[in-house]
Amino acid sequence: MQTLRQSMELGHANLLAWLDPERQHFPTGGYEVAHDTGRWWDAMLRLEATLGLAIPADREADMLRNLQALLDNPDGLLMNLPDEALMGDRPRFINPHNFREGLLALGTMARVRGSQWAVAAGLRLLRTLDTLFQPDGRLDYTRLQCWGTAPHTQFAGPWLLLSREAVSPGREIAVRHALPERTSTERFSSGATYRLLWRGDDVVGLDPHDGPMTMHPLMPAGRA
Repeated sequence: MQTLRQSMELGHANLLAWLDPERQHFPTGGYEVAHDTGRWWDAMLRLEATLGLAIPADREADMLRNLQALLDNPDGLLMNLPDEALMGDRPRFINPHNFREGLLALGTMARVRGSQWAVAAGLRLLRTLDTLFQPDGRLDYTRLQCWGTAPHTQFAGPWLLLSREAVSPGREIAVRHALPERTSTERFSSGATYRLLWRGDDVVGLDPHDGPMTMHPLMPAGRA
């Protein structure tokens, strides 16, 4: 059985192997290059800080240049470059997820490396985020300076694509997709045994429908 350190060393090697030498060492083939670049930096610097696992100098130089390029837009938000071939055939779009990924990367870089560039880039991203907040706490992404230069979200392969008209004020968008269903038998500490119908991570059917478990729906006919 592997030790925790061995597992983390394996993860470190995997993160290095992920970088595509034919695409300037961008991490292609994952969720999204911009998103994954932020996660890559956060993970690699945490491994360095805790275990002393260094990033090879050539990979570090390339990935620092990549991070700076992906943040080089008026909002300082991690965004794919327009060159889809370089991005592993992934389109450029505004991904709100990447506020988190950008701040993770920049915060860890500032803490572990003492990078003043990362401090400045992180503060810039926080100022962008601050401009989006509405009085009720929601974020108004139309206030982004990049708004209108790239889709807010798309559907290409696994991605959802919506036009600007589809997200105009007053329009309602409902997204539905099937979730896997399964049944299980659970024995609780009280000694009671229940049959559960799961849809995704939610319990959508219960048999018998009694005791403290009646917060869940009754098991549909034919599924008990």
